Amino acid sequence: MKPNVVFVTLDCFRSDALGCYNNHSVKTPNIDLLASRGVVVEKAYTHCPLTGPAHLSLFGSKLPFEHGLRFNARKVELPSAYMPSIFKDNGYKTGAAVAAVVFKRRYGFDKGFDYYDDAMLSSRFEAFALKAFRYSKEWGGERLIKTSRNANRVTNSAIKWLKALGNQRPFFLWLHYFDAHDQFRLPRLLHLYYFRRRSYEQSVEYIDRQLGRLIDHLKKKNELENTLFVIFGDHGEALNDRYAKGVPYRGHSLICSEVTLRIPLIFSGCGVKRGLRTGQVFRMIDILPTTLDLINGIDTDKTSFSGISLVDHLKKEDTPKHNPEVYAETWVPTVHKLPEQKVLIRLPWKYMRAGKEFLYNLSDDPEETRNIIDDNPEIAEKMRRRLEEMTKGDKGPEQPDWDEKTKLQLKALGYM
Repeated sequence: MKPNVVFVTLDCFRSDALGCYNNHSVKTPNIDLLASRGVVVEKAYTHCPLTGPAHLSLFGSKLPFEHGLRFNARKVELPSAYMPSIFKDNGYKTGAAVAAVVFKRRYGFDKGFDYYDDAMLSSRFEAFALKAFRYSKEWGGERLIKTSRNANRVTNSAIKWLKALGNQRPFFLWLHYFDAHDQFRLPRLLHLYYFRRRSYEQSVEYIDRQLGRLIDHLKKKNELENTLFVIFGDHGEALNDRYAKGVPYRGHSLICSEVTLRIPLIFSGCGVKRGLRTGQVFRMIDILPTTLDLINGIDTDKTSFSGISLVDHLKKEDTPKHNPEVYAETWVPTVHKLPEQKVLIRLPWKYMRAGKEFLYNLSDDPEETRNIIDDNPEIAEKMRRRLEEMTKGDKGPEQPDWDEKTKLQLKALGYM
């Protein structure tokens, strides 16, 4: 029988956010347990430090300039081969529980799902309570509808769906956890009600506990051994250790730094070697073809994928065989009248255009403190030409025409 598949988005998780990535200041026993039963990818990259575009790159194995989604809260044109639809077409029951308004049904990510829970409010009473307590974010003063929900509600939704399935198998489940992203403050009483954490690390630990509830449910149903987990960050986060607009920056969408592009990635379960760490570079676009190759009997046309299968690196210990080009971008700075950022990484080199040009050697300078482009003109010219070749014909996106309600939602999430 085909394995169940669970995809877990750790929204806003940088690569050093977890215990299994040698972060000893946080306690993430449940994710660490899954990591011990599988493969930890030490060098994984997203293609955009923005939730919607990053997920579309993963679900369709397409780069941003190929799938065309460059901002959040935009209607998506889904690739012909879209992961939930692939699983559904191959006999899987498909379910999703998402935690932020950027994945509301109106944007199109729900295609291929039998069950798609995007409700940010659970009752009329909750809506009344938000209004009564004058719910607003810490700055700005606008009254906003609730733009996200907590990890406990995401897990509750997933377990409810699994119970409703009964014995129908196999299933594909996508869980989207947002607490580490939703870093702003609620009024005191609502803070207590929603279990909001006041630090990034505490939010990480809270998500881990809620994922642990799902793991426990699968254990009780004797499903864990027949379930493949793919756990990933969609993008990282600057925690005032990088700069944007000339000041310390807490966020992600404005910069293509290592802390926003490097992400955790864990494969755990069926067909995956236990207790392995791999130095092979994985890109978001490689996750879909790799996952499909882990599962026997999945029928789909893989010729449209821009990524490659790296399944061999999940089955045995070996040295990295590929040093792929990693493309990344963010156009969010243009909303703030700043230049867009485009990146090409081929380790150890990272070339970036952000109004001016930058070149870093990430082996010698992982913190990206020294722009050495003047010292390495030949390498810079080679990467410049390759980036131009890759993006030839891409005129970039038009500025989004968000309505006022959407603008307020995006502002509440820190994007405007």
